[in-house]
Amino acid sequence: NSNKKYLNKIIIENNIRNISKNTSFDNSNIIIKNGTNICLKNSSILKISNSNLIIEGEINSPISIKGCDNMSGSILIENSNINFKNITFENLQAPNIRLRKLYGGINIVNSKINGDTLRISKSLSEDAINFINISVKIKKIKLSGIKSDGLDSDFSKFNIGEINCNDIGNDCVDFSYSNGSINNLFGNNIKDKGISLGEESILNIKEAKIENSEIGITAKDLSKLTIVNYFFNRTKIPIAAYIKKPELG
Repeated sequence: NSNKKYLNKIIIENNIRNISKNTSFDNSNIIIKNGTNICLKNSSILKISNSNLIIEGEINSPISIKGCDNMSGSILIENSNINFKNITFENLQAPNIRLRKLYGGINIVNSKINGDTLRISKSLSEDAINFINISVKIKKIKLSGIKSDGLDSDFSKFNIGEINCNDIGNDCVDFSYSNGSINNLFGNNIKDKGISLGEESILNIKEAKIENSEIGITAKDLSKLTIVNYFFNRTKIPIAAYIKKPELG
């Protein structure tokens, strides 16, 4: 809510900020200034809740948030508004939170996100980024060197211009109970599915190109896929539709 008066105003700037213990910001207007690099260490969790988050970053010098030691770190943003220009995430793992299970190196929950370019590399978690019950509008997402799934979306609405996946250990994108559109998706060296559409999801996509991958596109469990142009090369199963969860019909 852009009209909300937040209790705190926080500006994060300077070149390198090290975070070595769990750090939380609540009810705040947060600005991460251009040229900022945040290092997460010692399995620390950066948590932002009930806030307005503005992330600057020029295209040639994006904001960088990464795990900087063997124990890495993670991000949780919930009940917040997020606006960003250019940001990169690297070497993040899923958070260890007592009595709560999250699977992403970056987890965005019950929020709204609007941004230009998002890059994620060397993810150590089951999902590089996990959307849960959010509204998403992003121009470009680039995923590379991902241990398991790239983008995982649950109960969310999305409008994404371009997704580029390279060297993904499982699925490039995985949608459950989600609804939205993608203009262009490019996938190369995907170990499982380029697009996994499940649990009553709806996807409209203009163009997909999948190469050197196991499965191109899967629509299952009452999902609806509309695609205009689809190109595949050196992909074992180009397209599949099936029931995985019989309880959905």
